[in-house]
Formats: sequence, structure tokens, C-alpha cells
Amino acid sequence: MTTAFPGSLDTFPSAATLAGHNLDTDPHSTLHGNLGDAIAALQTKVGADASAVSGSIDYKLAHLFPIDNLLINAGGRIDQRGRSGVAQGDDTFALDRWNNLVQTNPATMTTVASDGIQMLQPNATAQRIGLAQMLEQLSIYGMRSKTITLQLEAIASASMTLRIAILEWNGTADAITSDVVNDWTSSTFTPANFFISTINTATVTSVALNTSTYTPVTLTVTLNGSLNNLIVFIWSDATMANGATFTIRSVGLYPGSIARVYAPRAIGLDLMMCQRYYAKSYPFGTAPGTITNTGVIAYICVNSIGGEQSPTVFFPVEMRTSPTFTYYSPGTGASAKQYDVSAAGDMTANGSNTLGPKSASGASGNTPSVNHIYRYHWTAEAEL
Repeated sequence: MTTAFPGSLDTFPSAATLAGHNLDTDPHSTLHGNLGDAIAALQTKVGADASAVSGSIDYKLAHLFPIDNLLINAGGRIDQRGRSGVAQGDDTFALDRWNNLVQTNPATMTTVASDGIQMLQPNATAQRIGLAQMLEQLSIYGMRSKTITLQLEAIASASMTLRIAILEWNGTADAITSDVVNDWTSSTFTPANFFISTINTATVTSVALNTSTYTPVTLTVTLNGSLNNLIVFIWSDATMANGATFTIRSVGLYPGSIARVYAPRAIGLDLMMCQRYYAKSYPFGTAPGTITNTGVIAYICVNSIGGEQSPTVFFPVEMRTSPTFTYYSPGTGASAKQYDVSAAGDMTANGSNTLGPKSASGASGNTPSVNHIYRYHWTAEAEL
């Protein structure tokens, strides 16, 4: 029969009414067939495990929780270093959690409005460029021997081939060699060829991009049982000409084998997750080294004891490990300096005397003057 379910409920005769049912006009086999059709419609609506049918309940339940995206700052909205749109060299963090990798010369990573990231090749000489995110052991350890799915959409300013890889690090946990490329010109995407020898290639794929519409990409792989870290790497397969770009959006790395409906993480939560790896005193949209008093820490020296004057800085969240801590003068923008307001000049402050994942206090290399007022900004970096 043609079932009404799931738009409405189907109607079937009850056991009591079957006794007087006309089996000539509605034979027993038809009744069984109708019940079978109804059960099939119900199963379709519920869905099998890991159903790919978007209208099934199983599929919808699997897509209720996009928060389990293993990537941080997937849409590139967090730029604490102030490097969006500023060319960066090889193996340099640009947007938070995203490492800039280039064949020869600096490339530009920029946040785009569609919750995505654009890579620009700004040099006269054509080259290959890419970006990578490394995941720490505590974030990925539970995915050993399990299946994960990477999904994204990509577009380019000129037709090109984009390469996407999921890489495994089986060495010492969180001691990753961040520049994973051994030979940009190699077409063999295995360790000791295109990739460095200490990286395990979980899976690599390619996709042809056009200039008019975003092309969806889905990559699924089962990870090995001994990995300690994971790296997602996206790059241009061939050299890109001056001014050429590719843009990625809706980037997600999820447990399981089915793609998800992408939804950006709440901006406050994404920022907190980024601050585990990089934090600063400057306002959200202000680059370190900017001359500004907004967000500074200030103190008055009451006793000239070298190195112990600077008030304790408590980080916004506990960092991944004890960070590299840097002072900045709000009066000149210079690093490794504090600003002496009373003397209108900088004082050397090389780093923190007491440093841990939660806080930093004191400063080395300085002997402040009694009753002088000092101000400073700071950054703390604990990237992989």
C-alpha cells in the first residue's frame, strides 16, 4: 500500500474487526503486505546505525552536537596575534592554532566572513602554500584505533588542485616536528618523500577546485593504535601564482564516519580553547606590540628588589604547559620591556622568574626604582 507515515499515521483493522473482514476484497496477503510497508516506512524514518539519510531520526540525532569538532578555531575567527592579512614565513602561527607552511617565501592567512580561512600567495615567484593544525595528546588520545572524519568546503581564485592530509605523530607526545613537509616538489605523499620521515600518513586526498562554487570534501580514516598526536594539513598541490588564493570553510574533524552539519563553536568558548595555547593582556583585536594602555598591568615599586616587583599574572585558562612568557612596553611597543611611567622610558624585563601553566610572576633583568610607576603588557605561548 501507499503509506501515509511519517506525514500522518496509517490505519489498520484491529483484531476484533478482522473476524468480519471480507477476505475476497482484501485478502490476508494484502493485509500482511500493508503491515510490511508500514514497518518499512517506520524503519526508514528511524534510520539504521550511522544513517546517511538526512530525514532519519538516527541522522538528526548524530547532527545535534557539532561541538565535538576536534579542531579549535576551525573558522579562523580568533586572531590574538593580529596576523590576519599579514604575510608570515614558514612554520609560523598566524590565526590561532593554525600554522603557516610555505615552500619558500611568506604567505598570507586571512579570516573571511563566511567562517573560513583564505590563503594568499603574495610573492612574485610561484610557490606551494598551506596551513596545518596540530592536536595535543589529551585531545586525541581517545581516538586511537577509531574512525574520524574530516570535512570542509573549498574554493579558489583560479582552478587548482587542493591536497588534504590527516597525519599521525607516533613519537614523544606533544613534541611534534611542526614543519611536516620534507620536499614540497615530491609527488609521493609518504614519509621521507613529501613528508618528513617521523610522520605517519594516515590518509591523503586531493580535490579539484573551481572559482564559482565551494567544493565539499569529506575524508574518513581509521587511526592507528599508537598515535600520540594528530595533524590536519591542507595545501596547494601545484605552485600558485602571485595573487592566487584558496579559501576553506565549514572545517570539522569529528569522531565517527559520517559528515556533520557544520555549526561554528560559540566565540567565547573558541577563544578559551585557543587561550590554552596562546594568551595575552591586549584586547581581543589588538596585536601584541601595539602602543596602548588598554589592558595593561600597573604597579608602584615600593622596594627595589631586582626581579620580584612585577605583580603575578593569572592566565585566563590553565595553559597546555608552562608557556614562553614575554613582556611588552605599552609606551614603545618593545618586547622584553616594561614602561617606567615616572621616567618616561623602558626598563628591561626579559621574562618571568616564576612561571607555570596557571600564572607568571616577577621579571628578570630589571632593578626598578623605588616609588616609580611601571606598566606592562604580556603574552604567553604554549603551542605544540
